Amino acid sequence: MKKYLLNCIMAMQALTRGFLARNHFYQRMKDQGYQPKNSNMRKRFIGYKLSRIGKKYLTMMTKEREEFLGSISKVDKSIKDTEKLLESFIPNMARIWNQKREKARQERDLLKKDEERLDKFWKPIFDKFTSRGEKECPVCYNSYRLFGEGKVYLLDCSHMYHKCCLESFERFDYGNTLNCPMCRHPEYQKK
Repeated sequence: MKKYLLNCIMAMQALTRGFLARNHFYQRMKDQGYQPKNSNMRKRFIGYKLSRIGKKYLTMMTKEREEFLGSISKVDKSIKDTEKLLESFIPNMARIWNQKREKARQERDLLKKDEERLDKFWKPIFDKFTSRGEKECPVCYNSYRLFGEGKVYLLDCSHMYHKCCLESFERFDYGNTLNCPMCRHPEYQKK
């Protein structure tokens, strides 16, 4: 058995040495640009060249395949990272939108309450103004309808003026306090 193993090892060494010696021989032929004249030698030399070309392409294709698989794995990782980011982003965005909606609702409620409070304050003042039956601005003597809706101010002393008339009066009033042009009510509020 020992002799058999030694014979096998020697045969493998001989084959390896022969393979390396042949490759070295053909490589030198190729490097020197030698063209064999014998057809049998030419076939072996061309076979050697083709095997070298095949190995070169095989290593090149293996390298490209590894690079391609590496780039695909990077893309997969990037997609997974993006999915994780979106999974954490969507609940946060939903929470933020809910907070914004809740804040907007609270602001609307506050505005409603303020409007109700103001309506309680301004309604008796407006009723007092309408009871007098005035239909024209005391500054310019034009109808209130001339400038349209929302173009008038009602003061807390129950006098009404066109917006532009009252603003002009305020610009040219030399006192430190604003007084109503009609009744001289000091520091009025306007709506």
